[in-house]
Amino acid sequence: MPALRSALLILFTPCAWCTAQTPSNTSDTNDEVQKVEILGNANLERRLDSAAKTIVSHSEIMRFGDTNLNDVLKRLPGVSMIGNSINLRGLGNGYTQILLNGEIAPPGFAIDSLTPESIERIEIIRSASAEVSTQAIAGSINLVTKKLVRKQQKEMKYALSEEAGLLSSHLHLQRADRNGPFSYNVTLAVNHSQASYPSQYQILQLDAAQQPIALSDNQQRNHSRYQGLHLNPRLQWKLANGDQISWQSFARYHRSNSHSSERNEAQLGPALPFQASKNHSLVGTSTFNSKLNWVHETSAEGQLDSSFGINFSRRRTESLFQGENPLGKLDLQRASQNSSNDNGFTWTGKFSSNHWSRHTLVTGWDSAYNQRRDTRLQREQRAPASSGQGALPTSALEENFSVQVQRLALFAQDEWQITARHSLYLGLRWEGVHTESSGNMDSTSRNRSSVLSPIVQTLWKLPASPNSQIRLALARTYKAPYVGNLSARRILANENRATSPDYQGNPGLRPELAWGLDGALEYYPSSGGILSVNSYLRRISDLTGQSLRLVDGRWLSMPDNVGAAHSYGIELEAKFALNALLPELLANSAPVDIRFNLNRNWSRVLYLQGPNNQLEGQPKLTLNLGLDYTLRSMPLAIGGNFGLQSGGWLRSALYQSNWRKQRRTLDIYGVWKFDKTLQLRASVANVLAQDEQTQSVFVDGSGSQLQNETTPRYRTLRATLEYKF
Repeated sequence: MPALRSALLILFTPCAWCTAQTPSNTSDTNDEVQKVEILGNANLERRLDSAAKTIVSHSEIMRFGDTNLNDVLKRLPGVSMIGNSINLRGLGNGYTQILLNGEIAPPGFAIDSLTPESIERIEIIRSASAEVSTQAIAGSINLVTKKLVRKQQKEMKYALSEEAGLLSSHLHLQRADRNGPFSYNVTLAVNHSQASYPSQYQILQLDAAQQPIALSDNQQRNHSRYQGLHLNPRLQWKLANGDQISWQSFARYHRSNSHSSERNEAQLGPALPFQASKNHSLVGTSTFNSKLNWVHETSAEGQLDSSFGINFSRRRTESLFQGENPLGKLDLQRASQNSSNDNGFTWTGKFSSNHWSRHTLVTGWDSAYNQRRDTRLQREQRAPASSGQGALPTSALEENFSVQVQRLALFAQDEWQITARHSLYLGLRWEGVHTESSGNMDSTSRNRSSVLSPIVQTLWKLPASPNSQIRLALARTYKAPYVGNLSARRILANENRATSPDYQGNPGLRPELAWGLDGALEYYPSSGGILSVNSYLRRISDLTGQSLRLVDGRWLSMPDNVGAAHSYGIELEAKFALNALLPELLANSAPVDIRFNLNRNWSRVLYLQGPNNQLEGQPKLTLNLGLDYTLRSMPLAIGGNFGLQSGGWLRSALYQSNWRKQRRTLDIYGVWKFDKTLQLRASVANVLAQDEQTQSVFVDGSGSQLQNETTPRYRTLRATLEYKF
């Protein structure tokens, strides 16, 4: 590990070019004052901002000792998780926009490329604004990395976790300091994790008279190992003329090795194509994103803020699939090598002016170019149909595919403080996207689209209640087609059936457009915290749906613009200190903080008939209830979070419906503080260890096919040692 050893020496050796260091005050009193100041500023920012948002501070992000941001996000107000899909208001798959420091995350970016320790705060933004891409029908989640360095910081965290008898580890190192106008912040994280879990599914096929004609049981075992290295440096200079230059980069290397085996048994009907199969894959991913930012004060009332960024992403996959026929002989061996390269750049800028009294005018641009090249080499050996042994004839497939995406946006906005109690926001954004794809397996296809988004927001502080305010927002947003959905190339399924068909894109796919209305009533108690009620309405046109058809004896799924949909809902959020609510009863008690959020969602897809025709993956109800308690008699803080996500039936296409079991989760934690530099954090995630169950049903005139799947989930025990030098 020479590279890792060198990185540790660089990170924790005093900065060679910093001959002087700003002294830091390490008293307990000052540390506590600093914490209160940060929380107060976050709450004040939320209250004064023209857009409705929830701000999650760094201390809240680190509360449970999570090593993956997905585990943090699942507990936040309005957020639900379906697999690794992050959904606001129950809507994922492109409806929820992920931002990195206020800008669209670059291609190849993954949430797990950031560690929770590197995030300063998370903003959940419910309505659109002209400064940011309006590809946010459900809203945006903005991940803000650490920027401001107030004093020297040297920190090390080491976490060890266990799940189903397997150990995983996480090491995080941080070094930050400032010297006059120069400051820097460097974080390094090393991850190693492994997981092993079984799953089972059953497939039942019925004829038109609803009589069973085929039944099979399938058992799977999956095992994966993961290693990752993350490096995040940030440098910042404040120049003599007041300008500010900053440079920030994200480098990530990730390697995973997974094995899976499956056994299939036909209880009824014809023998299955594969009685048993094995799949092995090796994936290596490296990404690098870098951005240079310049802030220039043009005058006393004006400021120019411009950024230029580059991004590189490389992914290599080697996989081997082996399938055995009913005689137990090797029938199919498919080896493939896949490579994917994403390269591009971004150039953004905005000019802010306070020249007119009570008006803040902002105009700017947002441009990006990205090119992706995919190559797939496949070598396949299959036994003759009449025998179960002998030499396997060999066939080879070579496929290459490239796509270029160009994006340009122009925007203008005006934040107008009409009175001390009433403000108005007016914004207009035009955004155009041009996509061109080609490959040796299909012809060149082009797709061009543009959206004009007017935005109106208003904030009114109630005169009768100085701590209460009302928000309203009207905006046009959109969802751009996923690049992979625009290619006409066909992707074959290993076992083709109605519930797992082949897939082919659609070059003529149009973006989904939506008009949205948001409203909120917020109350900020004098003792701190917030109580709020939010509501939303979305009317979506050119909805993208999946059409399923039988072509040349194989099931094929294709995306298409299928019509319109409506979605609406209500959100409740509360954060308060129980001691302030019950001062007489808890006057001598240690602080007890309560966190609560509840979301109720409704939607309707107009082209589908019958019940449960809601937007894909949207849960009707999500709930989180959290409690944090600090003991006075000892240096111990404990807490927990209970989460609920409703399940039920969802009709996803004309002939297909899906069911998901209601999900209940419970996470608990405890922190023991030895002194001001050392503390131990212990947590148990997924205490209830509820199995995940899903069901898919396909029904047409010829009969039906049902697939039930059960996957166990396990508790995760984690201990984290945190040391500040």
